[in-house]
Amino acid sequence: MTAQGNRQRILDFCKTFYSLDLENSMAFYADDVDYVSHVPVDILPHLGQRRGKSEVRNTFAQVYSRYSSMRYDIQVMVAEEDRVALINRVFFQKALRDRIVQMDIANFYTLRDGLIVKQREFLDSYDLVQQVLEIDIASSLRLTSPD
Repeated sequence: MTAQGNRQRILDFCKTFYSLDLENSMAFYADDVDYVSHVPVDILPHLGQRRGKSEVRNTFAQVYSRYSSMRYDIQVMVAEEDRVALINRVFFQKALRDRIVQMDIANFYTLRDGLIVKQREFLDSYDLVQQVLEIDIASSLRLTSPD
């Protein structure tokens, strides 16, 4: 598949993923996918490293259970051969409350035969944890200036 074809494939994946369509989202992944979301896993244990489509499906099912809706705005997208890089601004509405979690996520995909075989996800985990837990971490730590 060409870089342009891979670019379109990731655009189609985003549309499907952010519409909370688990089964159709999984159709974009190879059975042997290697997925890593770089987050503090002690706070967000459903993320982190996942190997294989089944583990990724479980991760996404847990994400979908926490949010009633998602939307995204692509900020940057670059495709080269079998790799696609994407920076998204995303908005997730919490399922239990109407609060919106907003963040920028950078994803790096490697595709083989039109399927995602590798995905690396990076985000500002400090900001994400504050929004998910609805706390101001710095204030909670009572940071003081040295005398």
